[in-house]
Amino acid sequence: MNVARRVELQYQCFSRFNRGLHALMIVSFLSLALTGLTLKFSYTGWAVAVARVLGGFETAGYIHRLSATLMFGLWISHVVDLLRRMREEPGGWRGLLLGDHTMLPTWKDA
Repeated sequence: MNVARRVELQYQCFSRFNRGLHALMIVSFLSLALTGLTLKFSYTGWAVAVARVLGGFETAGYIHRLSATLMFGLWISHVVDLLRRMREEPGGWRGLLLGDHTMLPTWKDA
């Protein structure tokens, strides 16, 4: 029995750079959340257990500050990329938001 396979087209919306930024943003956010909550609630049993896994509260603080620095650097990289794309896109900000390569939903997306 022959089963016809449906071929689906895939469109790449984001550049490799933006996908990398997104992945690193996820890692930094989860690290900030885990270490921040652990440090904030250091008097609880679960926070002591998490801190022990991370190497202690001092190490959790180092991880927290490193993740914050990473997130800030990612934000700067994102803004620089947006400014670069704005210069390249015809129409400036309006072209970036409403032009052919907009990330906003359009009628073509429906």
